[in-house]
Amino acid sequence: MKRSVFIFLSVVLFSLLVVPAINIFTAPSREAIKWGERSFLYNMDFISRWVALLLYPVGISTDSNQVIIGYDGWLFLGDIYEETRTIDRRPPSAADYVSSQKIGSAIESWNAYLSSKGVKLFRIMIGPNKGTIYPENLPLWAKTSIPNATDALLIGANTIHYVDFRNTLLEAKANYSELLYYKTDTHWNALGAGIAFRAFAQQIGKVAPEIQWPPQKTYKLKRVDSRAGGDLANFLRLTTYLSDLEPVIYTSSLAVETTQLDYDTGHILRQGGNPQVNAPNKPLLIQSCSALNQKKCFG
Repeated sequence: MKRSVFIFLSVVLFSLLVVPAINIFTAPSREAIKWGERSFLYNMDFISRWVALLLYPVGISTDSNQVIIGYDGWLFLGDIYEETRTIDRRPPSAADYVSSQKIGSAIESWNAYLSSKGVKLFRIMIGPNKGTIYPENLPLWAKTSIPNATDALLIGANTIHYVDFRNTLLEAKANYSELLYYKTDTHWNALGAGIAFRAFAQQIGKVAPEIQWPPQKTYKLKRVDSRAGGDLANFLRLTTYLSDLEPVIYTSSLAVETTQLDYDTGHILRQGGNPQVNAPNKPLLIQSCSALNQKKCFG
């Protein structure tokens, strides 16, 4: 009995010493070490990280609700977010067509309201997920249905209000050796976004020819850098272990100066340069004295 108690206490003491040591030595930087916080010192995430790292090469996800692993190391969003995989895998249902009619009616109402407020042009971009553009990298059981819920949406609405990038990106995929989406992230990269925006500009130009757009070179590929894993890699706690590619286009070289302001208060949040704007928590106003057009754009 005493021997068992001694072994148990030894294991507990060993863990109390080893777990903080592992978290300290594996911290990405000295600044990330939080010496006085037990939540940092006794964080057990490294165990799930090691398991995920062990299973990733054989295509097994430790959290398949958030992430599924496809071919050639591709990561895709799981079902926990709006049943992404389930909806993509099935053909349109009767409920989808009913919803599309309701959405179409709502969009017409929004268009009428915005027009009454002086908005000249109202469009909705349909940005496809990467499973739609790179279905060959999905596991066989997760293949996207054709037609799908997006097709049902377009059937039930006035398509003049939509800008559908699916065919644009599929055509670009056939012409570019570089990827248009990140392998370890849910988002398209700068090259994919640039190609989509160019298609958007061409469609808008047909109904608003007075709008000036950046030159074609703006969307061309400048170089390809490497980067750490994206949000899907982070779900598996493998951000620092998985790498990705970062296509850089010439938009990064444009001499554009911007000012970011709190939309409600007018308080300046940032001034200078043209940094990427991620999803803000509050409405954001961006102004630029070097804008090509003296127009307002709401997004």
